[in-house]
Amino acid sequence: LAISTLRDTESYVYLAGIQTIVAIADVKPQSVLPIIIFAISTGVLKLNGISLTTKIDENDRVKLAEALFFIIRRRGKAINHYVTQLLGSMIYGNPKVEQLQSQSEVSVIQTQTHDYFMARAED
Repeated sequence: LAISTLRDTESYVYLAGIQTIVAIADVKPQSVLPIIIFAISTGVLKLNGISLTTKIDENDRVKLAEALFFIIRRRGKAINHYVTQLLGSMIYGNPKVEQLQSQSEVSVIQTQTHDYFMARAED
């Protein structure tokens, strides 16, 4: 339900969804964080407990990333338990991403990222 509210165009609705996800993560971080990290890095929301897999768009991924940001801030030093998983997925991506994207899409993303950071380095 909280994930479906992320698609709403009204900001108060999707912000309530973000806050709900954060509240759930406060109670069960070991269950929620891996799901959110996987969804952000792959674009696929996979709920193992009920055998549900849903593709999420870029806007939902951004909103989930906002929820993850709040979760990290609220967990404080306790987030250290998830550092390896966070960094592995966020920096290096997820190996399953390449299965979801064509090689040309991956190449475009790599080129654009390289150009962005190289332009910043010259400034």
